[in-house]
Amino acid sequence: MLAQKIRESIFFQGLFLLIKSAFYSIVIFLIILLPLMFIFSGFKNQDSLLFTLSQIMINGFAYLFLIKFLNINTLPKYPVVFKISQIPFYVLLFVLFEILNDTMCEFLPLPSFTNNEFIKQVDSRDISFLLTAVFIGPIIEEMIFRGLFVRYFLAKTSSNTAVLYSSILFAIVHVSPDQVIQTFLAGLLLGYLYVKTNSVVAPILVHIAHNALTYLYMSYGHSSFFDFLY
Repeated sequence: MLAQKIRESIFFQGLFLLIKSAFYSIVIFLIILLPLMFIFSGFKNQDSLLFTLSQIMINGFAYLFLIKFLNINTLPKYPVVFKISQIPFYVLLFVLFEILNDTMCEFLPLPSFTNNEFIKQVDSRDISFLLTAVFIGPIIEEMIFRGLFVRYFLAKTSSNTAVLYSSILFAIVHVSPDQVIQTFLAGLLLGYLYVKTNSVVAPILVHIAHNALTYLYMSYGHSSFFDFLY
């Protein structure tokens, strides 16, 4: 009975399809990894270039698989439909999220699997890592988790539940304990923006802004944006 309920749960259906698409995408990438390593073997920043390509290819393949698996026949909507007068409200939401994010980092420290490597890459000032962390990553993640998963869940449940489910999936894929709660809360904000604007543009811009701020203050050796300010 429990197994049947899990199979019928739209959340677990979404989770299964996410894992399935990620598995297929990683397998495809590994198949072409050796040729890529050979091609870039003479480059100075081989590791950074391969990291950028891996992010683009794995997430790109996952996006294409998910369109098929989730049975979504149309691509996410890109026109910005929110009014100019609403921008201050969204800016306020962004600022409140940054405050909450910094507060959690300060008072709820959790182990990290990725922070040291991220700091190392930031310190290297490598342009390919900058493009991946600040632009490529946010764009692809928003196209997948808001542009596809929120729409998938919206067709089957309420908007609040759709945003909640997509936020949980968004948190799961970030794996590192110090990021799970933060990405879950970020997913709620970004999902809310998607539902309110009916476009992935608003969450993409907010996601890019957050990653850009994180890259900026970490490049100056600070642990948070407000630590950087003060």
